[in-house]
Amino acid sequence: MTRAGKGERIGTWQWYHSNGKPDTEETHGNGKLNGTYKAHNEKGVLIKEGIYKDDKREGEYKLYLQTGGL
Repeated sequence: MTRAGKGERIGTWQWYHSNGKPDTEETHGNGKLNGTYKAHNEKGVLIKEGIYKDDKREGEYKLYLQTGGL
C-alpha cells in the first residue's frame, strides 16, 4: 500500500471494520482502480467481488448474500 508522487494509490489497499474483520480490498495502478475489488460485511463474509480497469467494472461482478452464498 503506497502512494505515487501525486498522492495516488498504488498496489493493494486493505481496510478493516472496527471489529478487526476485513472490510474492503482494492488494487490500484496508474492512479485508478485497476485489478481486484472485494468487499466484506462486518462479520468478514465476502459480499462483493469483481475486476476493475481504469475505475470501471470489467467482466463478471459478483454480489453475494450476507451469509456468503451467491
